[in-house]
Formats: sequence, structure tokens, C-alpha cells
Amino acid sequence: MASSDLDVVRLAVSHLIGFTACRSKLAEVVEKIMKAELIRLGWELERTHDLERLLDALVERKSDLVQL
Repeated sequence: MASSDLDVVRLAVSHLIGFTACRSKLAEVVEKIMKAELIRLGWELERTHDLERLLDALVERKSDLVQL
């Protein structure tokens, strides 16, 4: 799913679609990747779109996705 969303971002960029639309779709992709990693690490899925909160959870769980 995140892969197809990323394809949409690439397509939008190649056709010079608005920055705001691309940024929004890219945030969705990042959120999905972060949540997938958290679930892999045993996190119980919760409804949030707060990327900082998700990042904090990744740091707490010492995810390989986070470089300190």
C-alpha cells in the first residue's frame, strides 16, 4: 500500500502537481511505514497521524529505522 502511495507522489512530482498535495501524500506514506515498523515491533495499532508521536514510539522500541 505505501509503495503505491509513493508511486502517486512520484507521478505528481513528474507532472508538477502542487507542493501541498505531494507533501500530504508523502506524509501518508511515511506514516504507513512507521506504523508497519511499530506493529512489527509489537506496538498495538492506534489511531494517530502524529508523526512525532510515532517517531517517539520508534525510538522507545529501538527501531532500526531511527538513527540517533
